[in-house]
Amino acid sequence: MSFRQMYAESGFPSHTTEGSVTAAGGLDQEEKDNEEDDVIDPSFLSNFDDNESIDYGGDEPTPDLYAVLGVAKDASEADIRAAYHRLSRFLHPDKHIASVEANSLPGDGRGSVILANAEAAFGRLTTAYNILCDPHKRAIYDQYGFQGLRMQGWELAVRDKSAPELRLEYLLLKAKAKEEDQKRFLQAESEFSVGIDLTDLFDRYLQDPPQERVGLPFIYMSEVSLSQSITVCRTLRHTVSLAGQVSARNGIGAGTLIGIWQRRLSAKTPLVGAGNVETLVSCGRGGRGLGVGVKLYKDLHDRLSGFVGLEVAQMRPTRSNSLAIIPGANIGFTFQVAPRIYSRLQYAVNLSGGLSSEVWWISEKGERSCRLHCRLSNLGEVFLTTRFESTVDWAWLNPFRPPSSAGPECHKCPEWVDPADEEEGGDLLATQNRGRVSVSVGCNSYDLFEARLGVNCILSELTRLSGEISASWMQGIGLKLGLHRGGQSYSLPIRLSDNRDLAALGYGTIIPILIFGVVRSLVYDPWMRQQIRRLQEVRRRRLRDQLQQLRGEAMATQALMQHASTRVASAEKAVKGLVIVKALYGQLRPGNPAVPPEPDDGGPLCLDVTAPLQVAVENHQLRLPPGRWADLQGFYDPCAGLTTASAGGLLPMTRRLLFVAYSFNGLHHEVVVDETQGLAIPMAKHRVAAHAR
Repeated sequence: MSFRQMYAESGFPSHTTEGSVTAAGGLDQEEKDNEEDDVIDPSFLSNFDDNESIDYGGDEPTPDLYAVLGVAKDASEADIRAAYHRLSRFLHPDKHIASVEANSLPGDGRGSVILANAEAAFGRLTTAYNILCDPHKRAIYDQYGFQGLRMQGWELAVRDKSAPELRLEYLLLKAKAKEEDQKRFLQAESEFSVGIDLTDLFDRYLQDPPQERVGLPFIYMSEVSLSQSITVCRTLRHTVSLAGQVSARNGIGAGTLIGIWQRRLSAKTPLVGAGNVETLVSCGRGGRGLGVGVKLYKDLHDRLSGFVGLEVAQMRPTRSNSLAIIPGANIGFTFQVAPRIYSRLQYAVNLSGGLSSEVWWISEKGERSCRLHCRLSNLGEVFLTTRFESTVDWAWLNPFRPPSSAGPECHKCPEWVDPADEEEGGDLLATQNRGRVSVSVGCNSYDLFEARLGVNCILSELTRLSGEISASWMQGIGLKLGLHRGGQSYSLPIRLSDNRDLAALGYGTIIPILIFGVVRSLVYDPWMRQQIRRLQEVRRRRLRDQLQQLRGEAMATQALMQHASTRVASAEKAVKGLVIVKALYGQLRPGNPAVPPEPDDGGPLCLDVTAPLQVAVENHQLRLPPGRWADLQGFYDPCAGLTTASAGGLLPMTRRLLFVAYSFNGLHHEVVVDETQGLAIPMAKHRVAAHAR
């Protein structure tokens, strides 16, 4: 749809006469109100993307070619060829020419429709066969999926969108593109922190007997800090950034301003070669005055990189008319010890001087990491810290993740992407969007022991919550809460006690968990359920026309199978073999799967697939391999648009089920299976006892 058409539907003035507008105004008002109610923010849909054949985003459908032929993914070429020949017996257009000429009247057009349906169904069958029988094309399809082949003939009609939806989508896409450009060039990040002191509550008020407590505990704001960084200029070789911080603690304020200029050196640079040069100008950094520093970064080997830097800073003079300038230098190396183990060694002289070393390990997919840090300052202070961090699949820390992750075959990368790079990037992105738990243990020269326990909860792609409780031998108990939204961070460090108080530790651990649980259970989850239900209704309403088209194609394919289905059923019934009495595919009633559920705004929720299953009977048995059965001949997905496992457990999971009622040896059988389990009939355990008696 062009912008002119979009603007025309958006209510811009047109050449329509005033009388026609007046006459149509009352008729269209209700439809416009319904369209306004149907508008869903597309950014909300990112939390519920699933592998549906028809998605709200309008992406190109990706059929399962193995399901089109009705074979397993590990089927041999002979099995694929046999399935193709079997389906061709009743889908080939030549098989229907005689029946069309005998049953249709001249000029009624039914014969041409039947032949067109046969050509379309046989074309899909031939396309799947040509791909899976070609080893090269089959390897591409198995690795990259259907999108890697960029084939023709599978496109579905794009559904019409309402004017409010088009307006909202246009504005959001425009704003998102502008926001992405700003993020790429500006890289703005900020953090706002407010410290609260509750030591009077735990160290005095709760320690005194109830009859001796005087007044309420004194709770005050102990510190406030604000920091921000932004990229001022970015080119291919130069990057200029600004950063600043202001803080106030116990009535004493301090500020820092930093300017950084990074320049990328080419391989032809004399003496240095390829590398990065960083020039830093600061004021107030580390309590010092004006400072200037230069640092050179360079890769020395495939596994070794290093840096060297010089710095000059102005110190606070002892006399008012004196000027104190102190130089400093630092050097460091980073070495890859093993494929997943790295180490860093750094030594600084004068300014923040000391020797520090660090060793860290990251798992293959980034779900776990361990870090060991040791530092020895110029004043003889020793710091030793160990930190372990791991991702978890706890439902409370991952509201929108399904209970079990999808299999490896669900992740497909386009043909222009290296599969190794795609796998690594996808894993890192997946771990970033999962809840995390961290444990840190440390000690230093003035504090014998310090332990920290933190959690990180993912609310959406851009929003996450964090909490950390710390217990120190000398500094007492502390709690830090945080809210992170994109590049913005808001933290609330709370000082609970200056002593090793178990009550403060218990309150600091239990109270935030209880508040989080109550708010999520009573406010957040009900609101999300309402949004998901509304999303399902809107999706189904938007997909109504497309689902009707797919249902028509499935019914047309079943009509081509009807004669063969009747012939197979008669042959099986004559020998008391496998006769399909009734089969339903889609969303079924939990208590009575034989009765189709009521249709919703998108149409019927299940499809009668008796004929396709009867045709697939061979040697008095039927086998359907696990897979996407919506792509079987005569099938389609009637549940498209309903939220499946990606609702994170907020709503019951919608599964595509298959109910089959069949007779074998004259006895009635029934079975309900999930498409991920596969179907194998007949089986003795499917026999219905009431019919057997």
